[in-house]
Amino acid sequence: MEWKWFESFVMLIIFLNCLSLALYDYQDRRNYTRWNQRIELAGQIFTALFVFEFVLKAVSMGFCFHKKSYLRDGWNWIDFLVVLVGILEFFPTLQYTNIKALRTIRVIRPLRSINTIPGLRR
Repeated sequence: MEWKWFESFVMLIIFLNCLSLALYDYQDRRNYTRWNQRIELAGQIFTALFVFEFVLKAVSMGFCFHKKSYLRDGWNWIDFLVVLVGILEFFPTLQYTNIKALRTIRVIRPLRSINTIPGLRR
């Protein structure tokens, strides 16, 4: 988790995710176009990668009961919220309910870079 290349990989994923959010055609909210379908698939892949990162961090740091555990850091709460909303998107029964409004939380994903690059916190 503290490996330099791991942090660089996470930053690359965050950057690519931001790029995909910027390229999404928000006039096609039902994803009829092939373009949005591909970006939606990329979003699912990003979510899976963020879940993987969360699991690695939660296992290595401890989830919430240790002194320096994952949820003891306020910035990790943002990461956790984004991951939870991303996981909810994978449930087909919730996909067409009002939970889709929570997808806007994906816009918060760029804030994850604050947690990855400590110099940005200042």
